Amino acid sequence: MSFAVPKFWKAAGICFAVALADETLKIFLPTREFGATDLAFDAIGFLLGIGIVTLCRVIKKKCLKNR
Repeated sequence: MSFAVPKFWKAAGICFAVALADETLKIFLPTREFGATDLAFDAIGFLLGIGIVTLCRVIKKKCLKNR
């Protein structure tokens, strides 16, 4: 499972940067505002998504190894 950890954190960092940029850009829109709650929900979503993909990759690797 060592292959998954660095890629997990790299993907999480990229997702967090995009979510932060999205929230920061909302400052410049008159009807929108920066929301820490939105940022937290974005983080929950992308961490769950990355976790599911990582889990699927580990399961696939184990299944192929058992063949």
